Amino acid sequence: MHNLTVTKSNRLVEARYKLTLEQQRLLLLCIAKIDSQKPVDEISESFKITANEYAKTFNLDNKNAYRQLE
Repeated sequence: MHNLTVTKSNRLVEARYKLTLEQQRLLLLCIAKIDSQKPVDEISESFKITANEYAKTFNLDNKNAYRQLE
């Protein structure tokens, strides 16, 4: 995933102050997977983030990605 755009509401922006960097990154990866063409009430799917995807997105090696996701 490259050139992802994520739009966040003020509530989500404010909530990020309570999240760790790793939690923020994971949340943003999930948000980036949401199909913006679907109405919000139709989004009922779950999202799978792999350590490899996390590592590539945030320019980490796999060992650090696994550690952060653990």
